[in-house]
Amino acid sequence: MALIGKIRSNQKILIVFIGLAMVLFVVDPQTLFGGGSREEQPIGEIFGEQIMDSDWKYDNRVEVASYNYRGQKQQYGQDPILTEQESEQIKNQVWSQMILDTLYGVELEKLGLAVSPGELNESLLYGMKPATFLQSQFSYGTMNPQTGQEENKVFVRDSLIKRLNLLINGSNLENKQQLKSLEDQLTKERIREKYIGMVKYGLTGTTEDANRNYAETGTSASVSYIYKGFSSVPDSVINITEEELKAYYDEHRAEKKWKQEVEMRSFNYVTFDVLPSNRDMNAAIARLAKDKGSFQTSQNDSMFVTNNSYSYNNGTSNISQVLPSGPYEGGDYPIETDKQILSASQGDVVGPFTNGQEVLMVKIRETGTREEATAKNIFFSTNGMENNVKLKKRKTLDSLFRIIKLDTSKFSELASIYSDDVVSKYNSAKHDWFPKGKIHANTKFESFCFEKPIGSFEIVETENGLHIVQLLGRETREFQLIAICDTKVTASKATSDSIYDAIGSPLYYGIKENGYESAIEEAGLTSMEAKNVRIDYPQMGTLPKSMSILKWAFNSEIGATMEAELIEGNTKYVVAYLTEAIHEGDPEFESVKSMMKPELLKEKKAEYISNELAGSKSLEDAATKIGETLAQAELTLSMNSFPAVPDNNPSVIGEVFALNKDELSGIIVGDNGVYLAVVESRTVAVKSEDISINKGIVTEDLRSKIDNRLIQALYNVAEAKDWRMKRTIINPK
Repeated sequence: MALIGKIRSNQKILIVFIGLAMVLFVVDPQTLFGGGSREEQPIGEIFGEQIMDSDWKYDNRVEVASYNYRGQKQQYGQDPILTEQESEQIKNQVWSQMILDTLYGVELEKLGLAVSPGELNESLLYGMKPATFLQSQFSYGTMNPQTGQEENKVFVRDSLIKRLNLLINGSNLENKQQLKSLEDQLTKERIREKYIGMVKYGLTGTTEDANRNYAETGTSASVSYIYKGFSSVPDSVINITEEELKAYYDEHRAEKKWKQEVEMRSFNYVTFDVLPSNRDMNAAIARLAKDKGSFQTSQNDSMFVTNNSYSYNNGTSNISQVLPSGPYEGGDYPIETDKQILSASQGDVVGPFTNGQEVLMVKIRETGTREEATAKNIFFSTNGMENNVKLKKRKTLDSLFRIIKLDTSKFSELASIYSDDVVSKYNSAKHDWFPKGKIHANTKFESFCFEKPIGSFEIVETENGLHIVQLLGRETREFQLIAICDTKVTASKATSDSIYDAIGSPLYYGIKENGYESAIEEAGLTSMEAKNVRIDYPQMGTLPKSMSILKWAFNSEIGATMEAELIEGNTKYVVAYLTEAIHEGDPEFESVKSMMKPELLKEKKAEYISNELAGSKSLEDAATKIGETLAQAELTLSMNSFPAVPDNNPSVIGEVFALNKDELSGIIVGDNGVYLAVVESRTVAVKSEDISINKGIVTEDLRSKIDNRLIQALYNVAEAKDWRMKRTIINPK
């Protein structure tokens, strides 16, 4: 109750507890009962008080959410086993929901925000515009055979109504639970929308804000300047001693940005592949060969590949990919295999054969003929353009048409310069053989290619733009529809162990005996770095998140070496070397010096450039001394940076506007370089009697930022701290 009391007393919550943009798992905490006898450990902190699992039942909530998600995967024919990424996503969603529900439960009752049964039924469930996530779930489109994704989705309200009626009229417990969960989720989302609306539309720009906006946008200056980036000064010309770095640390250590909020580690690492051996590939070929006869005689190819394809059963593919909807055109497999497929008859099975780390069988499920054409094309897109722009494009195209008509050899050259069509632009203006319906289906382009005589040369207008088209050929060609049964082969344990013995173990002991750099050089491997890996939301360079690596990193001393560890589904080994440990709290010199060094380097580079510019009488003189070009810029006081300069620092703009007209500035230091500037002319905004427009601009700007700011404000006000990873990683029980 102490926690709840603290929350009740904090009125700031009234403006912050809505807006987490996450998929919310609806779990009734009253239905969850913790079991087990493991030692109690805090999983976080909120309002200065520890969050205990026994109070929040975090682990139970994660278990329920994971169970629900596994069921969803299984329902869609996917492997129900959760990936590490999916598990992590579920945990983070549950955690966010816990924080949100804690604040909701107290404050919404105070405010009296609620959703009536009538509002729920009419506006959210049965209304013409139901909740957004419901519209998404019941939207359908056409399948793109190239991507395997639905496109041009449209919300089908009747499908939603049928599903709702099924849940409402269903007599079993599962239907009732699903309906209750749906209503709870809709209610929570609706209340959140109401509160966001209250906060958002309660924000209004003040007269002072409007005057400031008017002054900032209306005050401008024409500026001549030179800019020299820090990156143009080689690090090698700057010497930083340990004493200088320590002095910088002493001067800046108290600054908030150096305070260590979380534990961090840095380590170097190398990876090497674990590829299947010839024995592994041959074993996979033998396994697939046993099913070749069944595949050939199968009356349901879809069912066969569903039950036997590795890619489908493991959720990395779908039926549209293992049963391609379009004809097979070759090029996916080795040349000799392609020849066999393209010459095979209906019902034949080619394979098993290897393709990279896959073993496949391909069945010819249908053969036939189709009309195909080939043409040259220059395309000008006019989609969404104004009529005057379209007219200019047409005049240009007419000119190109006349040139090509006089000399057809110019077709390819002009296409590479002018065509908006990627295929023709980089393929000598040519579209290779294509069937009806594949390119510009049901348009004048297709009519031209499949109805006009060979050699026809015209300007063709379609709904998307203008074409110069020359028909090169048209003929009837054979095609094949195929079914693919594939198995992705991974290394066996014997193969993995042999790679460990050959590379992993010698590398580990080589690092311990001869040092990291020497050992990896001898092994011919490339070192990578995982810099400042956080304990709360760890990102480990190019490595996937691995609990075993994290436990090693956060429980080892600097200089420790991690033995070869399997990652990425046992397809790679990683060996790591711990280089840095940054501890929570006030910064220690050794912990932050690597982060402070770049800042000190910038300061010394600014000093270096300043010395180069010493004695400059003008911008022209200064530009000559440092080898930079004099530039011009039109600035307003509202800008954060100079145009075309890779530097974002509003204070630089402020210093420029503080200059008198024609005054040569001193060195102005930005985040990424230094400036020297002269204000050539200046326009100062005249105070306006009518600032209503600026007031509206300020108001809209405030409101547009509220969603993201509410999310952050939630954690700031609640002072929520996440210790979930800490309890798992550091000296886990």
